[in-house]
Amino acid sequence: WFIKVNEALCVAAMGTPRGAIGGGQGERCVVRNVSFINAEVKVVKALINNVSVDVSANQLPALFSVALLNEVDRIVGHNFLFKRSVLLIKAWAKYESERHSGGHGPCLGSREGRLSTHALNVMVVAMFNALGGAIRSPAQALLWFLQLYHAFDWHSFALTVRGPVSSVDLAPVDAAAEPSLALWRGAAALPETLWGAVRQRYEQARVAALERSPPHMATPAWADGHDDFYRRGLVNIMDPVWP
Repeated sequence: WFIKVNEALCVAAMGTPRGAIGGGQGERCVVRNVSFINAEVKVVKALINNVSVDVSANQLPALFSVALLNEVDRIVGHNFLFKRSVLLIKAWAKYESERHSGGHGPCLGSREGRLSTHALNVMVVAMFNALGGAIRSPAQALLWFLQLYHAFDWHSFALTVRGPVSSVDLAPVDAAAEPSLALWRGAAALPETLWGAVRQRYEQARVAALERSPPHMATPAWADGHDDFYRRGLVNIMDPVWP
């Protein structure tokens, strides 16, 4: 699929004036900067009408990650406060963080070995779980985000939606006994049952999808469930759907 999509977008970008392709009611879409990421998860990237678009297929964990974000936003409420906060924080990470990186580029960009969009989403979910009651606007969410993760000890701790865990073996830590985790000591703002319910629905959908998949289809990376082998990195953020 990715070869056909990549080829179609390249043709649209090169074979028509300014990369324009037809749209409904006479509208035109301008396609630029088509690229392909040949990783475990195949992704075709393009800029369409100056909007960055990623195309992937057969990614069941990604669908449930989106479902989790929608559920968190529903619980948080306040006129889509969570989603608006995610958009503002992503915009800062992509366009403004470079000014504070000492010439090392923005902090968002998995292709360059920086934070992925999904990792940033998990960071925002964890923040709302820890401080949800104190966040009333997207601007306030950005300020809390900077304060919370500026002080986070990534060498000692990994991050989950429930909060920090040990970066060595992912064991729970006592925030009350760690001075650097003072902002993580409050009661969780999101229901604890949320994480287990999403994981259970994902496992049911995973089994059902594999039962219905045609024999000739390549086995997806998520077919065998989660990977028990923990690969420790410089920044460790656990996927709540597919750990």
